[in-house]
Order: sequence, then structure tokens, then C-alpha cells
Amino acid sequence: MPMWTGRQLLTSYNNGKGGVVSVLADTSIGVTFDERGDLGGLAGCNSFWGAYTTDGDTLSISSLDSTNLSCTEPAGIMEQEVAYLGALRDAATFNIRGDALQLRAADGALVASYEAWKAPPGGLFHGGSPQPTSP
Repeated sequence: MPMWTGRQLLTSYNNGKGGVVSVLADTSIGVTFDERGDLGGLAGCNSFWGAYTTDGDTLSISSLDSTNLSCTEPAGIMEQEVAYLGALRDAATFNIRGDALQLRAADGALVASYEAWKAPPGGLFHGGSPQPTSP
């Protein structure tokens, strides 16, 4: 398996209309690739999962499926999710530059760009363990 296993945050994706666009503000899309060849993540509203294989820089994603929730905010989130998952199905190659992962279609068109997820300074919780709030 490639060295980019781990959580990746989407920075841009092919919208299926001939353009590469940034992720909507106030949304977070990420995918995790594991060493066993499984992938999964959050597409903005729904969770998704599937399998992947690599051979050199060739990538094959299969069995991609997702939950079926409907979100209304922010505006455009469902359209973004459908376009992203469609683009992910088209991935045929990958390349890595530093902490950036790019997926491309067989014709070389950019499918998705990611950056490696990094925990915030101090870990997930700032100032120690989370504390319950009083009613």
C-alpha cells in the first residue's frame, strides 16, 4: 500500500461540470485510506466507504457506498457531495507531493486534491480533558 495511508482532507474536487472547485465554506470532507485497502470518510453530510488497490501510481476504487441522509445547510452541500463521490469513482491514478495527495482520472483530469490531516496543536482538546458543563 502507498505511503499516503491515513486521513486526508479534501481541498478541491472536480465538480462534474468541467471544473475543479474548492470545498464549500463550513464543510469538511475527508477520506482515510488504510493499509488493508479499505477507505472511508465523510462526504460533507453522509459517511462513505469502499475499497482500493494500487499498482505503482495506478489507483482503483471499488465498492463505493454511502449512507443516505439529506442535509440542507450549508446551501449546496448535497450537490457538492454527489459531485465529490462521482469524482472519487473516476480516480485512476494518484501522485503525492509533500503532504498533498492528488487523484486523477484516466485522461489525466484532476479528480480530487487532499492535504494530510494534522491534529491541532495541543491535540484534539485544548486545555486538557473536556469538562462537563453545569445545567
